[in-house]
Amino acid sequence: MPQAPTPPQAPAEPSSPLPAVGCCVCVPRYQIGTVLSLAGDQVTIAFPENTTRTFMAEFVAPA
Repeated sequence: MPQAPTPPQAPAEPSSPLPAVGCCVCVPRYQIGTVLSLAGDQVTIAFPENTTRTFMAEFVAPA
């Protein structure tokens, strides 16, 4: 009897989960900021000097 095909595997979990909106995070070049929004693998962060920047999640670490 033929075996049923194996279902596709789910994508691997990211090595570090995305921070939640409102969390403090650190970006090496810009230091500490607050997460404003998440979109896919992009994180938008507000910094104390009234700037907002968007980064790939891999460059963002918990503060």
